[in-house]
Amino acid sequence: MKFKLEFLKNLFYLSIKTWPEKQKETIKFQVDFGDSLTPVARAFPGGLYRIIFPVRMLYELEQVVYGPGIKKHRKKSEETRVVLICLMLCLAHEMIHCVRGHLDNDVDSIKSEETDADFMAGGMVWGWIHNQLSFLKPYGFLDEEQGGYEMGYASTVLTSLFQKYHFEDDGYHLPRQRLLTFMAGYINPVKQTQGNLAARKIGQLQEAGVSAAKLLLSERGFDIHLQSMFDNPDNDSDYYEVMGKTNNRRDEDINEWHRASFLLEPIKKLLFKFSSKNNKKSKP
Repeated sequence: MKFKLEFLKNLFYLSIKTWPEKQKETIKFQVDFGDSLTPVARAFPGGLYRIIFPVRMLYELEQVVYGPGIKKHRKKSEETRVVLICLMLCLAHEMIHCVRGHLDNDVDSIKSEETDADFMAGGMVWGWIHNQLSFLKPYGFLDEEQGGYEMGYASTVLTSLFQKYHFEDDGYHLPRQRLLTFMAGYINPVKQTQGNLAARKIGQLQEAGVSAAKLLLSERGFDIHLQSMFDNPDNDSDYYEVMGKTNNRRDEDINEWHRASFLLEPIKKLLFKFSSKNNKKSKP
């Protein structure tokens, strides 16, 4: 557990290393040793932000991925990378909340902001694998294709674990939507930089990862959660509600979101490129 927490902290500081000094001082990472399960991002007066990561979350992930009987976790195992990607998604998600102008306590915007943070988090995981491979290699990370498979695996584990400890009426989108959004965020920069064929291949690898995770989760007693995630009749209506709210909020706040995300290279360039294409198509 210790080396994973160190990994998370080091990745955070590596990610903000090139930020302007003044900007770096506004955001901090800290570990919570209490009973909380969910990572959070909090805003404080003066434009200060804290990303708070609970140790219990890591413990629960390890119990699911490794199994309760395994005490020694190898750094280069697939299980370790799956857990690390779960942590990366959580870290990226909370970082997005801090820099994208999400922390405004607007209850009506919860779903749109969560969807935006999930999508961007998936893209950040791709960005870390693509641009920080020297940091990730000691853990057995190789390339975006291996990352695609393990991304599908990790996203399924993470969303299932969240589902176990959350209610469906707590204001957030349903876990299937979160799963799809994480994976879509990972595929998006592949599609933008390499085209549809490369993105389709990553998508197939993600699907294989999802299938592998479903088998593991079934062995771990998550059948009821898997059934709800993949066979819930409310999934379709939830999808259209989330997409509608997210698109409306995106139209209102896209300039603010883009302005705030100037630190998230290379994703910012992809966002502007994508936005420009859409604007050109919409013109008469």
